[in-house]
Amino acid sequence: MSTVAERIKEYREKKGLSLSQAAEKLEISPDVLEGWEKGEFEPDTPTVFRMAELYGKSADMILFGGEGRDASRTMFPKDANPQFSAFADWKVLTGALMMFTGIGGVLLMIMRAIGEGYDTVGGMIEYCGKSLLVFAAVFAAGLVFAAVSAFFRYRNHKKNNSRRP
Repeated sequence: MSTVAERIKEYREKKGLSLSQAAEKLEISPDVLEGWEKGEFEPDTPTVFRMAELYGKSADMILFGGEGRDASRTMFPKDANPQFSAFADWKVLTGALMMFTGIGGVLLMIMRAIGEGYDTVGGMIEYCGKSLLVFAAVFAAGLVFAAVSAFFRYRNHKKNNSRRP
């Protein structure tokens, strides 16, 4: 059974492309492609789909080998060029949802306190009690979760797509 690195190199060679030609078509540096072919690290998802289009293979074949599926049945149409997007990551979206839930809860509690006649911050905090702290904590946790997830996603993207020294 071959590895991802072996398949990437095999498919490039079968297509008759040099390392620099394939790298140019994939919009990456030759050093990065060479690192993938040596198994030093693996390509990100958008690049796997570009490789599938370039080599006439499916993403399944590149990643897992075997028969795979027909390249015409890939997720992206031929003219698509998928780009890195932090919001494609479910963890970042979860963090953002937590932030909006926290903001909404805090605003709801403040509006409710104002409706009850509390017009000072101290009065609002007294009226809302622990609910206000819970929503503020949900917001803070969501902010941290989204930021950390986005950071690691971006760092991995840069690691896999930058020139190696």
